[in-house]
Amino acid sequence: MQQKAKKNVTSTSNTSFMLTALPPFLRNLLRDKFFAFLNILGLTLGITTGIIMLLIWQHEIDYDKHFPLHERIYRVGGDQKQTGLFLHTAQNSPALGVVLPLEMPEVVSSVTLLPLPPTLVSNGVASAEKSFYETGLVMADLPYFSVFRHSFIVGDATSCLAEVNSIVLTERMAKKYFGGTESAINSMLIVDGTSRIVSAVIRDQPDNTHVKFDLLIPLPQTKIADIVSEDFWNPNAYVYILVHEGFDVQAFHQKFAAIYRKYFEPFGVSVGGDYKPILEPLASIHLHSDLNDDLPRGNLSYLYSLSTVALFLILLAGINYVNLSTAKALLRAQSISIRKIIGSSRRKIASALLFESTAVSLCSLVVSGLVVYAVVTLGFVETTLGIPLKFEPVQNTTLLVGSISLALLTGILSGLYPAIYLSSIPALSGLKGILKHGRSASALRGVLVTTQLAVSVLVVMCTWQMGSQIDFLHQADLGFQKDNVIIVPLRSDSVTNKIEALKNDFTNRAGITSITTSYQIMGFNMAGVSNWMVETNTGTRQQGFNVAYVGDDFVKTMDMKIIKGRDFVNGQDFENAYLVNEAAVKAMECGDDALGKKIAFFHGEYPGTVVGVLKDFNFQSLHQKVAPLIMVKPRFQAGMLYVRVEQSHAKEALAYMAKQWPHYDPIHPFDYFFLNDSFNEQYNHDESLRTIVSWLSYICIVISLLGIVGLSTFTISLRLKEIGVRKVLGASVFSIIFLVSKRTLQFTVLACILAAPFTWLIMEHWKSNFAYQAPWSFAAFPLIGLGAVLIVFSTILIFTFRAAESNPVDVLKND
Repeated sequence: MQQKAKKNVTSTSNTSFMLTALPPFLRNLLRDKFFAFLNILGLTLGITTGIIMLLIWQHEIDYDKHFPLHERIYRVGGDQKQTGLFLHTAQNSPALGVVLPLEMPEVVSSVTLLPLPPTLVSNGVASAEKSFYETGLVMADLPYFSVFRHSFIVGDATSCLAEVNSIVLTERMAKKYFGGTESAINSMLIVDGTSRIVSAVIRDQPDNTHVKFDLLIPLPQTKIADIVSEDFWNPNAYVYILVHEGFDVQAFHQKFAAIYRKYFEPFGVSVGGDYKPILEPLASIHLHSDLNDDLPRGNLSYLYSLSTVALFLILLAGINYVNLSTAKALLRAQSISIRKIIGSSRRKIASALLFESTAVSLCSLVVSGLVVYAVVTLGFVETTLGIPLKFEPVQNTTLLVGSISLALLTGILSGLYPAIYLSSIPALSGLKGILKHGRSASALRGVLVTTQLAVSVLVVMCTWQMGSQIDFLHQADLGFQKDNVIIVPLRSDSVTNKIEALKNDFTNRAGITSITTSYQIMGFNMAGVSNWMVETNTGTRQQGFNVAYVGDDFVKTMDMKIIKGRDFVNGQDFENAYLVNEAAVKAMECGDDALGKKIAFFHGEYPGTVVGVLKDFNFQSLHQKVAPLIMVKPRFQAGMLYVRVEQSHAKEALAYMAKQWPHYDPIHPFDYFFLNDSFNEQYNHDESLRTIVSWLSYICIVISLLGIVGLSTFTISLRLKEIGVRKVLGASVFSIIFLVSKRTLQFTVLACILAAPFTWLIMEHWKSNFAYQAPWSFAAFPLIGLGAVLIVFSTILIFTFRAAESNPVDVLKND
């Protein structure tokens, strides 16, 4: 009973305090509307950024957690070593997926996934045919739905992949091809010329899953009797395992040694091989995997970078509040002193002031909610970062609690020093307008303003340097010409069987200067590492090289440079002549001259010699150095058609190719893209980071200027009489403006000096992600510093000019 009574007293006391503190808060808010606006706007910008970062983090850390069994699902990648070859890969052999449940009792089941390239899918309905190239087509084996649990609209999870010609659709695909889910079931879809029956329709997957697909077809079953040791050394799919609860990762690795000896070792000894499995918990793959050959994943360092800038923004907003609150101490001192005289304790006054800062922060939270809703609805974050967000604070309790906590924490931390400082003013000093701690408060404001400006300048400088690096990536000499090259996927034997006729047809067209083929796309999958037998100065040895399969005129079409030897001869050199780049020559350790050196595939297939050496070119992203590359011309030209066009005739060339295409491939519609667009997609993450940081830098500048506007306005209001006296004594408008702005300009210069070394450190760390870096733009430092000084001076000028121009008589007439 006593405890209950205590709780009631405490509750009543809290309610009474809030009712007492609310009227002064509202009175101050309405009395100083301009300062209230500055505080609320600054905190709104900071809290808005914080809420958006909360949404982004929630989206990213919840990846794949919608699967009920996600805590028991692991992906099996691996470190594979062979003589001259090392793979640190997310992929594995489907054979391993067959073996693991048989050899390890702790593995309940395994799933193998094989994503397919863009594939033509048609509903086969003559009266309303719908055909599209689908990028979300994946092959999966039978246990998939027992491991990755999905919500089924129609169909059965246990049997939907049992038939070899079955296909499972997402709800979106069912509506796209058949208008609804019920009409889709048991209907036929033609997938790359093969008829398949829709056996089930599942709910659309959430965006935050790395196991993405729109259409799922059965992966042919691999029988244990058909597996040979070499199969385990050819990773080309993604293998997942479902384990029992209490699974011991360390014990798995210990037991795997027996699997290695039984299945891997028989072939591994012939290639000097070694293999170590890598187990990754499903929910950690998106942000924490560092394996190659992976599905698209998140970037933890970018999240940390954005979060750091967001924290800076919240810090700047808090600094604004502290500065404006302490600056107004003289105006608040009288009312606080009166409250002390009539009996209010320092603790009560400090609590009331903390209540004010928290209330302002909560008001800002309401405005922030509206701003976040608008930003999310307009899709700004999704367009920039590719992260689709949903702002549903009522349904999303984590977001609601996080946002309120952020606002409360911001309000308390922002109001803490002003509460301590203002409540410590002696009553008599306050009534007389004499503030003992005025000098220390002014010094603190100087430190905070300098910090505010330094952070803003730092973010702007980083944005400039990031832009310089990304522009360098787009403009760098790659060793080939990527502009004005159209790539057309060759999707059927019909077109590849007529490839020479097609090339002759297109080449004779105005605007088309050269045509070639390649099995790969420059920049993305231009090469794949495989084992070769190469002749060196010390004998023949096994070595891993990137390999590119190209057609006639590839070197000419891509404007590459041969520095030694010759190019492939058109119509000849099929699979018995090789081009290598300079990096490959170094790797082969054959001195400066690799011409005539013998090369063959690992098992001795396609023996030939090096006929030419290519100048190194960046066939991969500039994040990576040029790797050793062997270029071979296969007998069968297929994959991608590379068409170089004159820029002024690109439209006419495209129109002609589209018109002629049905003569060569009547089944697949004409589809194309430009190589430079495809190549530049590699830098989308970097572009997105630059765009976001640019926007955040603008917000930093706005928040800093809000603080300067508030302080300038307040300073002018306190010095109006001084300005009047100086004008009477003959001071010019410029000298008065300089007087008011001098201290803030000194802070600005100091901020620029402090920001420069931090910019260097941060950008050096960021640039380390790139093998090729833009030279430092040192001119940016003084330019941005000068810009900062001009912006600050202009801001102060706008609010000072009127006071400097005012008639001193109007100011001094009451004295």
